[in-house]
Amino acid sequence: MRWMKHSPFIDNRGQALMMGVMAVSVSLLLCHVTLKFSRFIERKIMLQNGVDAALLSATHLLAEGLNQLSRLNQKLMRYHKLLALIQMGKLIPSPAGLTGMVLTEKIIKTRINLIAKQQDIIKMTYPLLAVKKAHVIAKQNNAPYVFLQPTLQTYAIQRSHSIQQLPGPYHLKKNFFQHSIWSIRGFAYRGSYRTRARTKLTGQNLMTATWGERIIE
Repeated sequence: MRWMKHSPFIDNRGQALMMGVMAVSVSLLLCHVTLKFSRFIERKIMLQNGVDAALLSATHLLAEGLNQLSRLNQKLMRYHKLLALIQMGKLIPSPAGLTGMVLTEKIIKTRINLIAKQQDIIKMTYPLLAVKKAHVIAKQNNAPYVFLQPTLQTYAIQRSHSIQQLPGPYHLKKNFFQHSIWSIRGFAYRGSYRTRARTKLTGQNLMTATWGERIIE
């Protein structure tokens, strides 16, 4: 049997150096990937928080608009009842509170029309204000680009038939709850980061001011 002898001209120390360089390179690569992934997660969370805040602020404003419409509906119907009583002669006009104003048929009709105009303004402006607020809150929370749906920014409500040629209360359309779910999509960092959120307006009708909002999956 022939034994191989170690040659004095072969140096194995370079192999250990190469292995060390490779190990350091792999470690640096892993650190880079880990940091990049952590940064991705951090930006994704920031974007999601911004989108959630934007949508919640928008739908909260929408719910507040519905609550105001409901309170005005209640006030409107009280004046309609007062008007009916005065016309039937069952109510004697008397000073109204501290103002010293006498409630007459003409004054009640004027108040009914004023309440209806207030409602019309709320119906037209609150959905638009909600959209604007969503964009403002999104930008403030590192979600610079958001797209809010439904694209038709209005309440699915309509005024009921007139009462004695005076405005009646608002009520929900049959398809209201089909438009009660609002969603938002957010984009950031040249579109590389995307997320979305959805909320639902909760309530029953426009005669009780119990409207609110909640996030849904």
